[in-house]
Amino acid sequence: MTKQKQYGLKFLRFPSPLNKNSTYNSCVIEKSSAYDELQILRYFTESEATRLIIEIQKAQNGDSFEESIDTQWSAVEEIIIQPPNVNINDVLIIPMQDMKELLLEWIEFIKT
Repeated sequence: MTKQKQYGLKFLRFPSPLNKNSTYNSCVIEKSSAYDELQILRYFTESEATRLIIEIQKAQNGDSFEESIDTQWSAVEEIIIQPPNVNINDVLIIPMQDMKELLLEWIEFIKT
């Protein structure tokens, strides 16, 4: 089972309302649950997701890591690495490994 399915998420691609030749990616929760905060994935670019994966890997290896990740949306959303977990907006705490796998699935989706 994918982490996306485990957490009740759905990765979707929609046509852009502004440009008929373009699409945008989204991550939605299939039905409201304790994991609603994971919809934050929709804001991640490939480079931001990769950067967070790298920091999670550093934390998993016991190396120095950036605890708080700044992104283009960090003024309203907050992700903090707190080994062995990731804290999203002080609302949801999930294992670092699960977050890493979700990010890898998200990258795979947006690249296709």
